[in-house]
Amino acid sequence: MNKKIKVLIIPSDTQGVGHFRSIWPAQALEKHFGDEIEVEINHQPNINNIAYFQSFDIVHFHRHIGPYEGSAELFPKIQESGTLLVMDIDDFWEPPTTHPLYEIVKMEKLGEKISNNLRLSDYVTTTTDVFAGYIKKYN
Repeated sequence: MNKKIKVLIIPSDTQGVGHFRSIWPAQALEKHFGDEIEVEINHQPNINNIAYFQSFDIVHFHRHIGPYEGSAELFPKIQESGTLLVMDIDDFWEPPTTHPLYEIVKMEKLGEKISNNLRLSDYVTTTTDVFAGYIKKYN
């Protein structure tokens, strides 16, 4: 008997984006591929427990795992065991000046933080082919 693929899903929230882009797909994976895939959903995993992350074949998350500032150290530690990191993103990280949150995004350097996570991840899932074209510049 083959070993099941263990997948950790880290939703961004329990409603909205996290619900539709993480929780529902995780439930569909278990429903349709339960013989092959074991899914665990954890909204707030302990980022200091590297062994926990490494116990999975795949970790799927939305934008970040813990604080953005720790990604450059955390991601390689998780990946050194062969665990794949799959980042999900559903909107552009460099909003136009007309966006209501533009000033906050710039002040917090959110675009830089997100693009860094794109580079550090093994794979990226997204919403459209057009958006995927932008992401391919980073990963």
